[in-house]
Amino acid sequence: MAKFILGATERIKKDDSIPVELLPSNKLLYLAKLNNNEEADVAPVRCNNLKDVFEKFRPSFSAELESTEGEPINAEFEIKAMKDFTPKQMIENNDHLQKTYYSKEMLADLDKQLKKNNALKKTLTDKEKKEALLKAAKYYIDLLTE
Repeated sequence: MAKFILGATERIKKDDSIPVELLPSNKLLYLAKLNNNEEADVAPVRCNNLKDVFEKFRPSFSAELESTEGEPINAEFEIKAMKDFTPKQMIENNDHLQKTYYSKEMLADLDKQLKKNNALKKTLTDKEKKEALLKAAKYYIDLLTE
């Protein structure tokens, strides 16, 4: 009697290449030209670490920001280390972003204080007291802007 074997054998072609792994979903890959060198001859440069890369290539970029009035503002950013890509460091390296950020923080603090102020809420419900408060606030704003 003959022996029969049912089934299949999978033949896998051996591949010596290194597979490219997908970027995890919680990571961001940012590619951009970070210098203004227009050299036609590009030669490989040996860098031993990231510090060497930043020192050799001196990456920088410019961005167009918008003022609170809606006017465009050109901003220059120089990257000297990886930490310069963080939002906190970018704010510290740009005057316009600093002013905008600190204004936002001050308004957020003021908003928190006003939401907790029960006496102010009560004053704002009375029409006459509300008008008197607005008049006093306008007076002090005018004094501060002179």
